[in-house]
Amino acid sequence: MLPIIQGQGFERTLYFTNTFGEVTLSALNISGTITEADVQATINDLLHIRYDGQLTITSNDLKFNVPEITRFLKEHSTKSSSATGDKKLPVITFNAKNSALYFKEGSEAPADLLQLTYGDKKTSMRLDHGDGSIVFDIKGTNFSFKGEKINSIFMGALIKGAQFENGQMNIAAQGSFDNFSILFKITDTLLTKFKMMNNILAFLNTIPSLITLSLPEFNSKGLPIQSAIIGMVVQNGTATIESFTLDSPEMTIAGSGNVNFPKNTIDMDFNIITQAKANIGKIPLLGFILVGKKKRPSLTINISGDLQDPVVHNSALEDVVTLPFDILFRTLALPFHLVDSMANSTQNEKNGVKHPDHNESKSNTGDIQ
Repeated sequence: MLPIIQGQGFERTLYFTNTFGEVTLSALNISGTITEADVQATINDLLHIRYDGQLTITSNDLKFNVPEITRFLKEHSTKSSSATGDKKLPVITFNAKNSALYFKEGSEAPADLLQLTYGDKKTSMRLDHGDGSIVFDIKGTNFSFKGEKINSIFMGALIKGAQFENGQMNIAAQGSFDNFSILFKITDTLLTKFKMMNNILAFLNTIPSLITLSLPEFNSKGLPIQSAIIGMVVQNGTATIESFTLDSPEMTIAGSGNVNFPKNTIDMDFNIITQAKANIGKIPLLGFILVGKKKRPSLTINISGDLQDPVVHNSALEDVVTLPFDILFRTLALPFHLVDSMANSTQNEKNGVKHPDHNESKSNTGDIQ
């Protein structure tokens, strides 16, 4: 026990060995004071704690393990009611500066400011980094999540195996930990690394006379993305992709299917519409459809197997149905206040320059060549 006497300071060092990643902690140095007004303590000059009827914790230059925190919150949300009964817990406030969120080895997202409040069986968290922010609210087993203007570093941390340059992402999610809907929108970025996209382009490159794609630089530079919208429902770790659309200068990709995260597998169909003119006489493969007024070549493929390195092959489907944004977020049962920024930017895009033939793919299907 700490030798604590009211009105006096205290200090104690606890020695142990605990290894986390490349960091090994061998001691906790705890010091502080107790008065009639409050109790204050400092741990290793990094974590500061104060209790004066409510608990306030502050930190500088600390990283936080998101998978472990998520596991704790999930377990805590189901046990807190029975464990505490009618006993009211104190309000807990946590503020971290110059922090980072750890997702997995080599994947971290910086946070200029991280704020968390727990009280009345509700948890609220806000993270700010640069121009971006994330707001996360939990009540019982249900949660809502809203992220705006998330930068490329954070995007790469959230999307396993992907790396981006520039651009931003907005996210909206709502539901329970075991059953929730989530919507992503990514704009104006360069996808520099993603195995699934590598495999898709490698498959297209096996058909050299297809379109003369001007994307050979993907291997060295990346795939430019003007806009990507992904909406899904996740139940017990398995995601049903209701709608996937990606617009780049060279192609439009539409997709739907399933991803099993616990098993790390994928089974999705994608319709690829290129933006280049087709030399119909030189296309050797059955299954291409000419779409739109400009008769752009389109091909439907299936991606299946290992999520990190899936197999790409032709699909028997002639078209993949995707949903317009205003229908998609309603299908996902997401409230408008979570998707308002995405909805406004999508409307602005509609009022501005339209991506070639993106809206013609379903209504102007031509003959199979």
